[in-house]
Amino acid sequence: MIFLGDIHGHFDIIKWLIKTKISDSNIIQVGDFGMTNNIALMNKTLIELDKALGLTGNKLYVIRGNHDNPVFWNGTHLYDNIELVPDYDTRVIEDKTVLFVGGALSIDRVERLKMGYPYWVDEKFVLNEAKLKLYRGIDIVVTHSAPRFAYPQTIGGVVNDYTANDPTLIQELGLERFEHTQMYDILKENNNITDWYYGHFHTNKLTLHEGVSFRVVGVNDTHHLRTEAEYGN
Repeated sequence: MIFLGDIHGHFDIIKWLIKTKISDSNIIQVGDFGMTNNIALMNKTLIELDKALGLTGNKLYVIRGNHDNPVFWNGTHLYDNIELVPDYDTRVIEDKTVLFVGGALSIDRVERLKMGYPYWVDEKFVLNEAKLKLYRGIDIVVTHSAPRFAYPQTIGGVVNDYTANDPTLIQELGLERFEHTQMYDILKENNNITDWYYGHFHTNKLTLHEGVSFRVVGVNDTHHLRTEAEYGN
């Protein structure tokens, strides 16, 4: 498995990966893929990307980020080698059961609305405790944001630039991280999770918590569960 960070519409990165680096592999993208409101253009792009993946024997799994149009995850956009995986779906990939849950809050949501940039009110992560309690045998979790004990553990920095015009932002971000923590707490009761991958924070960092590796994958970057020598040529 190869985990790919936020690409924000830079689809040529995937084409470059499959042309120069990898074949016969499973690529898991952690959200902020770059799906806009231009449905026709996005479908055309995905068809081209799907063909390129098929020619190299690769499969791409994608969750929704906060900068992705949620309509693409409604189950009607189907491709041979790309799966836009709905929230709370699982897949068995390379003998590992992977749980996918997308969504997050845009810190620049007020500015986006003011400037007319794409923004979707249903972008947020939604905690579904009832579903989480049913899972058994989950090995890997993929989300866009992360529990509050994973990096970054504090809210600040660039977030402070947006709080003046969005007074509830800090509180809502804190709730989002808390709900991801609740998700972890529920899952750990009946599952032996080894790895948790996420994006959103535009950096690379590993946090170890209770024996689980929580890894944020940076923008346009990848993390490989295998060495390059183990991939096809």
